[in-house]
Amino acid sequence: MGEYSNRKCTCNSVTDKKMQKEDNKVEATIGVFFDGTCNNKYNSMYTPHNRSSTNGFAKAGKRKVRIGDDCDGSYEGDLTNIAKLWETYTSSKEKRIDRVYIEGPGTEAPVKDMKSPYRDAEGWVSSNQDDVTAGFAYGIKDTGIFAKLERACKLVTAKAAMLTKGLDARQGVVLRLDLFGFSRGAAEARLFVNMIGKSPSAYTENRDADLDDALFRSMGMRVNIEVRFMGLFDTVLSYDNESWIIPSFDKYESRYDLQIGDKVKKAIHLVAADEYRKYFSLTTIDSAIKQGRGIGIVLPGAHSDIGGGYAEIVVEKMRDGCSRWNKYGLYRGFKNPEQLIQQGWITESWMPSSKNHGFFDYICSSWDDSRYVLNYYDRIPLHVMHHFMEKESIPVDLENLHRRCKINVRHKQLIEVRGCIMANVTSNKRGPYVLSNSEVVFCGNKQEGNLIKDVRFTFMHLSAHRGSFGAHGANEGNKRRIRSS
Repeated sequence: MGEYSNRKCTCNSVTDKKMQKEDNKVEATIGVFFDGTCNNKYNSMYTPHNRSSTNGFAKAGKRKVRIGDDCDGSYEGDLTNIAKLWETYTSSKEKRIDRVYIEGPGTEAPVKDMKSPYRDAEGWVSSNQDDVTAGFAYGIKDTGIFAKLERACKLVTAKAAMLTKGLDARQGVVLRLDLFGFSRGAAEARLFVNMIGKSPSAYTENRDADLDDALFRSMGMRVNIEVRFMGLFDTVLSYDNESWIIPSFDKYESRYDLQIGDKVKKAIHLVAADEYRKYFSLTTIDSAIKQGRGIGIVLPGAHSDIGGGYAEIVVEKMRDGCSRWNKYGLYRGFKNPEQLIQQGWITESWMPSSKNHGFFDYICSSWDDSRYVLNYYDRIPLHVMHHFMEKESIPVDLENLHRRCKINVRHKQLIEVRGCIMANVTSNKRGPYVLSNSEVVFCGNKQEGNLIKDVRFTFMHLSAHRGSFGAHGANEGNKRRIRSS
């Protein structure tokens, strides 16, 4: 007669059933990348010969170098840090990871063309359409903020459905989001989360940007949405749905919720210390910082020095329309020559001598007043963002990202600045500047200050100027308006 054993049979135990339930819970991850105003990677990659542009290319050895000026067009600029991060974000069908890129306000969506030599990895290519004033000037209508949010909703929903197709999801689906944004795109990333559960209304220009509802309609179940990481570059809302000519962006700021709530596990915000244009008010991430879920890093440079997008060489006219009426000689950046020299924007040797000349003859002489600025500094903010992404295990192609962050050994001062910035970021979780009482304050030492001044002339842009019908004019006192959120 066989013996009985007192060993427990576990084939149908509670533990096994629990494990089966866990196995039936499907997880997917999508990185969503919102680009800034008049930033569009498809247009940046498009051939210049198909567009009428005031800018062009020059040859540097075997390489083409894009040359830009103060044009705001999306075809003139280089790739932003958002576009570069999209490129390096690792997609994997096996691991159910994918990515979505949303072109910046004021630019048209791409079109599919698998035969185009300018297509991206997914077959999308520039629409070859002109930029749209309503979108880039006011953030409204078919290329505005809420149109881009609606597009993001559709693309993310389609990707989520594709990633989970055919899988047993009886215990539900968890959609993990990594969100990135620059400028208005950073505002979009924040709104994308805060508009979950909100129906279309006049508030959203009647655009449907409720991701939760879109996922339910597509997949037939409620999806648990988590935001693992939010990487922001210099958040600017700048939205006005009423003005005809001169925008009143400050009127709208309180109407839109840009706070970073509990759904976001980690938020990093890189802020431009040298940005002070009137229509580029900053929105902070104080809501996340106070709860220990956010870090704000204030770095030297203008708005697009932080988020990227400048042409490789930008020609800045320092005289900036200076003429007889401008008797005090305020140059580009709304600064006088003494300020420009003292702060490192120009050098004394660069300025022509005014000896034996009347003031008007001097200020409006035929001297070449151009400053030629390289865009290599934007690799440092990209490097900073990567530092925090690595800590949160964000999936990236390290080789590609390291190549994007690399600075040529010839630019020793820029490498030194990177070292100074990264030392502050890793040890103090801050940059060389901080925000204090709604102002940007330098908190570094003398050596760091001198290093920053040494690279300004060649690598940092003066974004405030008199062109573009006043769109880039300076805020009062050359101080940025800062809104806490």
